[in-house]
Amino acid sequence: MNRNASMPLSDGMTVVDGHVHVYPHVPVETALDIGFRNLEQLGGGRRDCMPMLLVADPPGVHLAARLCEAASSDKPIVPEWAIRSTSEAYSFLALRGDQRLVLVLGQQLATAEKLEVLSFGAAEVVLNGASIDETLAAIERSGGTGIVPWGVGKWSGRRGRLIERVLAEKRGDKFFLGDNGGRPKAWPVPQFALAQKLGIRVLRGTDPLPLTGDERRIASFGFGLAYAVDTEHPLESLLKILNDPRTQVLPLGRPVSVAQAIANQFRLRFAPVSADSA
Repeated sequence: MNRNASMPLSDGMTVVDGHVHVYPHVPVETALDIGFRNLEQLGGGRRDCMPMLLVADPPGVHLAARLCEAASSDKPIVPEWAIRSTSEAYSFLALRGDQRLVLVLGQQLATAEKLEVLSFGAAEVVLNGASIDETLAAIERSGGTGIVPWGVGKWSGRRGRLIERVLAEKRGDKFFLGDNGGRPKAWPVPQFALAQKLGIRVLRGTDPLPLTGDERRIASFGFGLAYAVDTEHPLESLLKILNDPRTQVLPLGRPVSVAQAIANQFRLRFAPVSADSA
């Protein structure tokens, strides 16, 4: 069986894209449509699979504030989708007919070493520009969870050794690495093997780029869990499942090809869509 392809899942499953951005040039409803459709496909079309997006706002992007407004307003701020709050401050349910989509909102942070960290569940805003150690410590102090995602050219040399040192020191903490759909399968990442050896999960997500059309990749790459999250406490529930060593994390979806990855990097440098553009 090709475990990277879409696959039928058993009852009580959760299907997750662990690294999503919704840039201002992408209508929220479009991102929700694409996310729901692709997660449903990753789940093999099973109606009993709970789709879930972990959405990290980069600096200058304020999706969390917009969803808070939508959840507290009677106005249709997000066309076709009703947004409902949960018992967690930045977790929401997007509802359309009998369709449900869990949204967990967080921050994308840049460290002093020009590495990336995703913060979810932190009670306070974590500032950009601190070292990776300080950033992860600030997230943890605020009750949140940090994910350090792979990035093109960022995990080699000195920074690669830094990631390895952080892995060794953060063993057992509420901390994950992130793989993303922008990394072709042919590009090896030795830190992932080290994380597996140390018992640290690697969570898959698409990491769409601020490029016109790249939002179509949302939820094309993620992971599945043989448990259903509690929709009133989705992040807490997800972490409980992931922190159970008996939990099997199923890799789902396919990454981009080498040619597409190179083309995306070219476009990112010469024709990006600004994160703060409307």
